[in-house]
Amino acid sequence: MNQIRRLRQLRGMTQEELAMAANCGRSFLSQIENGKANPTEAVYKEIAKALRVPLSQLFVDDSPTPTKTRTVE
Repeated sequence: MNQIRRLRQLRGMTQEELAMAANCGRSFLSQIENGKANPTEAVYKEIAKALRVPLSQLFVDDSPTPTKTRTVE
């Protein structure tokens, strides 16, 4: 899941609320969350500020690491 979406949902915010707080459009925020837009550093900073997290937190990969399994016979 996209880190921005995850943080937004953890805070109980709608896309509209986060977009307003970050001074960007809801449609643009949706594109960012879906990986279809390339925001500037300034936009990322506004989003981080609105979510009250350090900028680096937007880029944390919290997806589970795939593990290899072996079958022993």
